[in-house]
Amino acid sequence: MKKKSNLTLFMKQLIRSLKEEERFSTAHIYQSTLNAFMLFCKTDAIRFNQMERSRLKQFENHLRNKGCTWNTVSTYMRTLRSIYNKAVDDGLAEEKPRLFRHVYTGVKANTKRALDAKDMSKLLSASLPRPLPQSMKESRAWITLMFLLRGSCYAGCPLWIWHTCAKQTCKIPLSPTAATKQEPCSPSRFLPLP
Repeated sequence: MKKKSNLTLFMKQLIRSLKEEERFSTAHIYQSTLNAFMLFCKTDAIRFNQMERSRLKQFENHLRNKGCTWNTVSTYMRTLRSIYNKAVDDGLAEEKPRLFRHVYTGVKANTKRALDAKDMSKLLSASLPRPLPQSMKESRAWITLMFLLRGSCYAGCPLWIWHTCAKQTCKIPLSPTAATKQEPCSPSRFLPLP
């Protein structure tokens, strides 16, 4: 085992390498884990031989007491485990079997963050305090359409577009192949709205 087995320096080196490889998300997770662990340990020089089951369990409790979700705790623990395993492979740390066995490293399914149909309907039908520019009206119409068509299967289904001509609003059936053709607008294709 090498003499200077410092977790902090090793993590900083890994973070630099990740940034050079343009793996910025992973580098961010490593940096966040390092920051949280240094704050918990109250030092910026953490050695690998200080990594013990009891300390990791205390770190888990510390994170939970700070209000971190189980998934955040798991991310930090899995990151520490990955870094520790790399250090063992590089001869910087002594292998300690089952070091992370008693801390949470799973993933909990969170509640859905999507709006339900009732709330989405309220949002889409809400009156606005001032008129919207045309581009915003079109965006709102597209959002409404996407919400109303959610979960629909489009394979083999006819496509419709709305068209106003001769003072009558009509819907035009388009087959998936017709949508790619440049066909002139023909009144015979229009179906009047009921």
